[in-house]
Amino acid sequence: MLGFTDNNSQRVTHVINLLKKYNSKIVLEVGSASGPAAYQFALAGYRVTALDIRDYGYKSDKYRHPNIEFITADATTVNLIETYDAAHFG
Repeated sequence: MLGFTDNNSQRVTHVINLLKKYNSKIVLEVGSASGPAAYQFALAGYRVTALDIRDYGYKSDKYRHPNIEFITADATTVNLIETYDAAHFG
């Protein structure tokens, strides 16, 4: 699914099941790369901040979704204003 190996897709599906269990709504994805996991979270109805130190060309249409905000920054120094229900490390 969406640029994932089967194992990665299964891992994200497992995380989505955990998010549902704990009624999470807002997800921070650290190390999002080009955004396939963020996109999968967004398709499942979550609001996602996708953070990566490299600019993977987030302007491309492949993983664009209105529920995703892409941020190019260092996770160790970025100052995020939002609070999150969960974090996923890609």
